[in-house]
Amino acid sequence: MQNANGWKPVIFNPDSALERGDTLLLFYSCGTTLPLWSLRYLDFDKPIRVPSRPMRELSPDIEGEWINFYDKDDILAYPLRGVHPAYADAVREDIEVHVGNWITGWNPFSHSGYFASDRVVGRMAEGLAKAWRQTNRLA
Repeated sequence: MQNANGWKPVIFNPDSALERGDTLLLFYSCGTTLPLWSLRYLDFDKPIRVPSRPMRELSPDIEGEWINFYDKDDILAYPLRGVHPAYADAVREDIEVHVGNWITGWNPFSHSGYFASDRVVGRMAEGLAKAWRQTNRLA
């Protein structure tokens, strides 16, 4: 896919559904800087679709999701749903979390703490388990 600036992603194996993004079902962003980039690019109104179109066509009953986690003390992290109406549609939920420890949790160093957060990892695990149950028709 090509954007307005002519950038095109590299796909090493065009026969791979995974590399083409056809199997994208879940997307979790942690401490995303996308809202900062939206200030620079005028064509920032086209977020990725989760689940991908091929995944929706293949398994219309499986529910995908894009969840964005951010910590208000993380200077790099922002909510996404308010960036543009297209993001409000694409991102299911912006979840404010507190990441980091007593040394890093109140300053920009909190950015490195998302994957150590029980709340973040637990929510991701819930999404993966739900997708597995739906895929295996156990839901």
